[in-house]
Amino acid sequence: MDLVDPKLSTSNSKAFLSDLLGRLFYYPQIILESLIEMIIVLGIAALTMLIGWPSMQRTIQKNEERQFWQTFRQAWQAAQVRSKTSNESTHVFYLKSHSQVVFSWASGTEHINVPSTLSVRRFNDIEMKKTGYVSPQTEEFVSTLDNTDYQIRIQLAWGSYHVHATQKKHRAVMLGESVTALAIAALSIVCLMTGLNELNHQRKLADEQLVASRLAKEASDALKSHQGRVRIVRAQLVATADHSRVVVERSGKCILKLERR
Repeated sequence: MDLVDPKLSTSNSKAFLSDLLGRLFYYPQIILESLIEMIIVLGIAALTMLIGWPSMQRTIQKNEERQFWQTFRQAWQAAQVRSKTSNESTHVFYLKSHSQVVFSWASGTEHINVPSTLSVRRFNDIEMKKTGYVSPQTEEFVSTLDNTDYQIRIQLAWGSYHVHATQKKHRAVMLGESVTALAIAALSIVCLMTGLNELNHQRKLADEQLVASRLAKEASDALKSHQGRVRIVRAQLVATADHSRVVVERSGKCILKLERR
């Protein structure tokens, strides 16, 4: 039969109890910190998307406008080829109910969707004759993205046209919008950094409280085998225990105080 030293057993039990109390105190702090960190990361990701989304959406809409002009030119050139090779005339008109520009000829039609950012200010029916001739006229679109005015100027040169773009928005306004966006982004970053610093500060306080609680437990256990008062120093922490209370101080400042009843 093995004999166990009662003092050693008692010491091990106290160490186990102290470690258990420390873990019970520390693990919730770890979980809380992990949740806060996850929320901050998700917040940064959401903020990045929030800041970048208007720019991304603007780029997509600008590409849609560019695609419209390219498709319009291709359809126009195809009509010119038909007039020369098949001797077919083509009618071009704006279908307002569907927001489409329609090229119609004897053997078919082509519908071109007008982007939602392009407002049709003026579009008269166009007739490209069998010879390819088109009467001179001007059609007009306005982009709501940057208030650019687009004029399709059909010239007296057997069906050719030119798109004249005029941006009515002043550069200073665009610069002001860019500066505002940068200011919002900078302010958001400052707020996030402040939150991260506060999280780091709270983590340090939690770690300090953990060490202080363990030191207070050690001082309280030591008081059981001593009379009067116990004082334990660990690094910059000083734990003082008597029969009325246990106090843990750091550089003369109380960080933990337990009253005995």
